[in-house]
Amino acid sequence: MKTLSNMIIFLRMVLALTLTLSLFSCDKGDHEEAASETQEAAEPAAPAIPDSSVTGCRGCHELSLDRNHAFACSRCHAGDDQAPEKDIAHAGLVQKPAAPEYAQERCGDCHLRTHETLESLHFTARNMVNMVRRHFGAARDLGSASEIPVKDSPENILELTDDLLRRNCLSCHLNSGGDAYPGVIRGTGCASCHLEFRDGALLSHHFVRKPADTACLSCHYGNRVGSDYYGWFEHDFKHEYRTPYQIDGSYPPRPYGVEQHRLAPDVHQRAGMTCIDCHPGRQLMGESPGISCIDCHRWQKDDRTAAQNLETNELGLTLKLAHEQRQLQVPPATDTRHKDYNDTADCQVCHAQWSYMDRSTHLLRLDAENYEDWADLVVQSSYEAELLLSNSIYGEESYPPAMTDKLTGIEKPGLWLKGYDTRRWETPFVTTDSSGKFQIARPILDLVLSWVDSNGETVFDSVRGNGKEFRTYTPHTTGPAGIFYRQRLTDMATPKKNGAEQKK
Repeated sequence: MKTLSNMIIFLRMVLALTLTLSLFSCDKGDHEEAASETQEAAEPAAPAIPDSSVTGCRGCHELSLDRNHAFACSRCHAGDDQAPEKDIAHAGLVQKPAAPEYAQERCGDCHLRTHETLESLHFTARNMVNMVRRHFGAARDLGSASEIPVKDSPENILELTDDLLRRNCLSCHLNSGGDAYPGVIRGTGCASCHLEFRDGALLSHHFVRKPADTACLSCHYGNRVGSDYYGWFEHDFKHEYRTPYQIDGSYPPRPYGVEQHRLAPDVHQRAGMTCIDCHPGRQLMGESPGISCIDCHRWQKDDRTAAQNLETNELGLTLKLAHEQRQLQVPPATDTRHKDYNDTADCQVCHAQWSYMDRSTHLLRLDAENYEDWADLVVQSSYEAELLLSNSIYGEESYPPAMTDKLTGIEKPGLWLKGYDTRRWETPFVTTDSSGKFQIARPILDLVLSWVDSNGETVFDSVRGNGKEFRTYTPHTTGPAGIFYRQRLTDMATPKKNGAEQKK
């Protein structure tokens, strides 16, 4: 028996090598002002091809730096950038200086707010982690995903949940360079957003101040907020539900791991807005809130603008696009019905066009080589799982179940597999929050956990968590309210229906 660790390690090494020379800027101001505005605006300060006449890093490595990073490689990566021999030059090398474990040390001298960034939700993933852990019995919250306990042989459902989080869920954590699909591979830490990748390859060492949506979608893909902004709905995993639409019977490329249906994009996306137009870096790094619907569409003449990219003119409020040299005139919410529901309903209750409604997400840790039942579910939205299943079922050898810890990169026994009772896009489900305000909800915590050990014995069988499976969220599928908006605020939001749905 062989393991797939060598394959996985090789893939990770390819990704790591593309990041070996990742640099970070040394402007003593805010991190947003340190990086280049766009890749095109960054002026190269070094040759783009190796120069054998040059001593040190640039004599071996193809390298082009933007103007804010035109300094010695060792300033970020350590090592010896003038050494004539590779072993000496790479001694003490920090391969990924922007990764969470190095960012404060390697970036903090120049980026004075690095410590705030490291405590933000994007770095810690604490909201998602604590929501899931509490659902399965945790009594206290963790400060970061990195604090999730490690237990190779779980003795209770919370310990099994921790193993699920570390090895299945956290490929989007900034410790990880993403899954091995082309649209998902990215840098780690700060480089996750500020270095550009295309088709799984690093484009250059030009740091960008304003990340494109491709950076956001390297984490916000699948049936989650982000994909819905573009109208993407992930197919079910089962072979018969995936639709190739190819004359020769082959499947089209799967940059995000699974094929996608194409639904109606958000009206803001169709207008040319990108993620950071509403979610600027200051919000993502935990420094200030982003722009809300009301900030723009309920703006009044005497109000202050809520963000730097909002300006006023004789017609009202305009929004300056982050990635285009143009402005959008913001249409005011003048319909009188907004006044009737402004305090009682979230905007998306009426304006969301559709919502993800995946029911009963089954998550199985499989330690036994019982792969036959998964022959039609080889595609798993996980490259590790897909590689192991496809090789073991359709290849010449069977591999023992194993998967890496996404925070440490260490491979451990047990393969996490996933399936659903149903995957649907539907009219949004309306519920009420603790204040009684109508909100959109989806079954985010409709999770079912199981574990089959290496002897084929079922240790945990279809365990559900405690508490409400439906959680409020903001679908990014905005459009006209339509003629049925009032029905959402009456028939769909009655306490009886709400309670029944949440107990499913």
